Amino acid sequence: MKKKICTLLVFIFFSIRFIQSQDYLINFNGTGATTTVESVKVENITQGTEVTLSGNEVLHLVSVVTGIDQIIGDNGD
Repeated sequence: MKKKICTLLVFIFFSIRFIQSQDYLINFNGTGATTTVESVKVENITQGTEVTLSGNEVLHLVSVVTGIDQIIGDNGD
């Protein structure tokens, strides 16, 4: 029984190493009276950045591994 569990854990560990997220390509189209888009403002609220794209550009979202920022504070030492 221990051998099966150990084998399963090793398999899961090596499987997780090769998991990758998917990139996204997003284009923008209008609907209604006009179907053209002049510009699109994209905001990343996590990083506090923004970019403005022209209506015919494609937004390419790539997979990036992120972590939790270290909080530096007074711990009383």
